[in-house]
Amino acid sequence: MEQVTMIGVVGAGQMGSGIARVVAAAGIPVILHDSDAKALERANKLIATATNSVRCTQNFEELQSADVIIEAIVESEEVKKRLFSQLDKIAKPSAILASNTSSISITRLASATNRPSQVIGMHFMNPPPVMKVIEIIRGVQTSDEVFMKIKTLSERFGKTVMCSQDVPGFIVNRILMPMINEAFYALYTGVATKEDIDKMKLATNHPMGPLTLADFIGLDVCLSILRVLHQGLGDDKYAPCPLLVQYVDAGRLGRKRGIGLRSRSSFEVEAASKGRQEPPFEFEKQKIASLLKTCSRFRDLKLIYAGMVRKNTHQDSFLINLLIAASSNFRRIDFALLVFGQMKEPNVVVYNAILKGFVRCSSPMQALCFYVREMLTSCVLPTSFTFSSLIKACAQVPAVEFGEALHGRTLKSGFGSHLFLQTGLIDFYISCNKAAECQNVFDEMPERDSVAWSTMISAYIQFGDFSSAERLFHEMPDRDIVSWNTMIAGYARCGDVDAAAAMFDQMPSKDLVSWTSMISCYSQNKKFMEAIETFEKMKMAKVLPDEVTIATVISACAHLGALDFGKEVHFYAAQNVFHLDVFIGSALIDMYAKCGSIERSLLVFFKLRERNIFCWNSMIEGLALHGFARDALGMLTKMGREKIKPNGVTFVSVLSACTHAGLVEEGWWVFSSMTQDHLILPQVEHYGCMVDLLSRAGLLEEAVDLIENMKMEPNSVIWGALLSGCKTHRNMDIGLIAAKRLMVLEPTNCGHHSLLLNMYADTNQWGEVATMRGQMKHGSVQKSIPGHSWIEVEHRVHEFVAFDVSHPFFDDISRLILELDGQQKFSGCEFELY
Repeated sequence: MEQVTMIGVVGAGQMGSGIARVVAAAGIPVILHDSDAKALERANKLIATATNSVRCTQNFEELQSADVIIEAIVESEEVKKRLFSQLDKIAKPSAILASNTSSISITRLASATNRPSQVIGMHFMNPPPVMKVIEIIRGVQTSDEVFMKIKTLSERFGKTVMCSQDVPGFIVNRILMPMINEAFYALYTGVATKEDIDKMKLATNHPMGPLTLADFIGLDVCLSILRVLHQGLGDDKYAPCPLLVQYVDAGRLGRKRGIGLRSRSSFEVEAASKGRQEPPFEFEKQKIASLLKTCSRFRDLKLIYAGMVRKNTHQDSFLINLLIAASSNFRRIDFALLVFGQMKEPNVVVYNAILKGFVRCSSPMQALCFYVREMLTSCVLPTSFTFSSLIKACAQVPAVEFGEALHGRTLKSGFGSHLFLQTGLIDFYISCNKAAECQNVFDEMPERDSVAWSTMISAYIQFGDFSSAERLFHEMPDRDIVSWNTMIAGYARCGDVDAAAAMFDQMPSKDLVSWTSMISCYSQNKKFMEAIETFEKMKMAKVLPDEVTIATVISACAHLGALDFGKEVHFYAAQNVFHLDVFIGSALIDMYAKCGSIERSLLVFFKLRERNIFCWNSMIEGLALHGFARDALGMLTKMGREKIKPNGVTFVSVLSACTHAGLVEEGWWVFSSMTQDHLILPQVEHYGCMVDLLSRAGLLEEAVDLIENMKMEPNSVIWGALLSGCKTHRNMDIGLIAAKRLMVLEPTNCGHHSLLLNMYADTNQWGEVATMRGQMKHGSVQKSIPGHSWIEVEHRVHEFVAFDVSHPFFDDISRLILELDGQQKFSGCEFELY
């Protein structure tokens, strides 16, 4: 391992100059670069008293002699990436690029360079000469050699090393920032003063309180870290407190600016001079409105309301309207009703807010009941907004008669010309499957906007009238992107991929929905390669996908067995800060399992912070696919321990695992548990798994008994499983029963006839064999569709169909197969070529 003889530091602020002092103290020469001459001058004064091993420079090129370059600039991913790209060009090939970032992904920073294996995170704590820890973060491609080199270097600095994975916030800030954020929330909601909040250090034996620490770190840095954590982890405990945002917006950034939390505002000075102890915000109308609009946690909403009650502002209709809207955002309509109940004279605005909240929380019947029991009995005159929420509630139920009555009431009340209300009525009639009424509402509209046109086009598509949808689309005066997207979704729904692709190509501009709709269209219609190619074009067009796009593309990779491309999409999602949610997670689990990497499936599964039923089902199905029946059963048990209720799909996967592993006793236990413990009625798929399990095990009489006790008619899959078991175990009597049922259900299926013919041949019934062949030859028996498969080679997916000679490398492939065949025969191990 090469010795580090020179280190470059970029950024001469408090952190950068501190890092330079640490490096110099270890006896290593330092080049400290900053484009700001004043910053360099300040740093030089501080460093000169401690060491003369630091050379300050504004010349960027001088960094090219450094073995390691550490950046300590502003906490901005865009700025850091730009710097790393520049450093990559001037640094010597062996140089390591290190970032002092507090939270930004090292993997993403490394992507800006041509040396991702030589990029690493070195997170110094502020001030670096005093703090004893360095946090080292490996990117996805950081090499072991670089990691060990930086670890050794950090220990040479006299620091304790802590190693973290490349996840948002790493270790220190993932733990520290929630405490600082909570301190801001305590200040924000008037729980205590700054001084009292900081006194918590005495109870925890910390050297300083959380607010003082935030001043040292820099309030802008704290805000940036919290935003990265919140975006990356999706946990609301990292949602930045609005007060912190306000301080940063006001330029109060902490010690580096000389003004932060520890310096008082004019309001606070005035309050102190009058001997009052006021909370950090005044309960005035505009201030409360701002708090309600920015509130990100339900418990803080309750604190704000408590303050409103103390200040007697809880009867203000405007504020209560905002509070009810915030409650609805948290899906806490119960709290909204409690607040409503405390109002002495609620007006129509407040009533409308409650109705809108019910609709938002998917409680349509409660909305209709509230209207009848509260609003009508209180003789409150409804507005157009009242009817809009009620019509949406009727569409959700759907409540046909109630909605039609409301339609009449809107006309009598003079709201027939209200555009948003009429568009809502079209949506209502779509949900009621009333095509004529949709057309009537649309025809009677005095004016129409693009939303109304798109809604009517969507109605035609919903009713399967694509010719009318196309006609209306071409009649539309100003086609917006929504109308184009609606048509693409319509073509996809009816399976007309060519028409959808033609529409997509004609679009004057495309947004995220356009690209995702086209990718989904290809995927739904089994054109998986086209789905992947469209995703590549989407990236080239610089359109950032969302979770739905990513999950759809991953699913396409799963169907193709394209593991390498699936891994690339996974890496792309991680690079672009896509939170590993249940949608992407379940798609990745399924993809890795189907592509043969069950270990990666398990890794993704256990990395998920939250797992819904789809994640569990994908994992169990993957384990079953790979023959890990015991592990699949273990997952079912684990679901019970974690209070996750399995569904019918779960049991199909577990029973399938038992079938392929021959676990008869365990299969019966799962089947019984499904009905007795989970009250899930067995469907034909569950019976099919059990019949297959019993038939494979030779328990053919038990299989017949199970079929006879089914609550529904057995289908061809069940009889086919029984027939297959009869062939394996040479049971001609039961096999004939199954075969006769199959001939009735699927008389033209070639597979069933072939299976029965082989059974006759196995038992030397050659007369029956001849009869069967005659029936197959002269009857209407259809041959099976030729088999096809895919293989991924160098990021290209090749498709092969049985008896197809059109592949451009067909001759080379055939020659290679013959060579392999010869080698197998030479080694004494033969196989058949079909």
